[in-house]
Amino acid sequence: MKNLENKNYINKYISVGISPEMARIRQKNINENTEIPTSKYIYDVEENILRNLLFKEKENNKYTNLCTLLFSGLSNIRNVPALLGNLVESLSPNDYLLLSTVLGDDSSEDLIKNKVSQNIVNRHSWLLDLLGLTSYISSQFYNYDSTNRLRTSYFIMNRDIELEFEIDGREYTISLLRDEKITFFVSNRYTSSELFNYFANAGFVVDQYNTDREQIFALYLLRVKKY
Repeated sequence: MKNLENKNYINKYISVGISPEMARIRQKNINENTEIPTSKYIYDVEENILRNLLFKEKENNKYTNLCTLLFSGLSNIRNVPALLGNLVESLSPNDYLLLSTVLGDDSSEDLIKNKVSQNIVNRHSWLLDLLGLTSYISSQFYNYDSTNRLRTSYFIMNRDIELEFEIDGREYTISLLRDEKITFFVSNRYTSSELFNYFANAGFVVDQYNTDREQIFALYLLRVKKY
């Protein structure tokens, strides 16, 4: 974003998401490292259309919007066709959607498994350390359902524990029992052909498509089809 700012490509950064804390972190990072104006909206893009929100922002600026859904955003979406339908209704033919994701294939192997599996293990271990659960776990598993192309991770408790935490001033307690199976990571995988069909059915045109040599990750630049 700093490079784009230096080239005078960015007029404003608009943050849209369901997590107030993630919105705060994004805005803090941008404000500390750039002079780009920002605004944030706590909004569920899976359930709501962004048309009014974007129109409000565009009313003063008249600039083209570049809507981004990066990293592996689609892998975490419950209903991809519904999300794409909302985005088509939200964007004008002059706007763009930049989207990246991890790809799946029709084989029995998850394409990403061998390339970044250690990185995933490290991140999940950090999560368990953060929760104070590392010493309470007897086994940790990483599975891939080739039929549904669904990657899951879970662990097995080796003894009972109660976790206490506070959210918005309210205290909560969660009890985890010995031999209980706790699933803590779920990620969908889509083939590139499936995604092209999703885009077309929603009303998007693919302007550009890029992938790495192993075809594990993909980047799509989309715009709304003109009728």
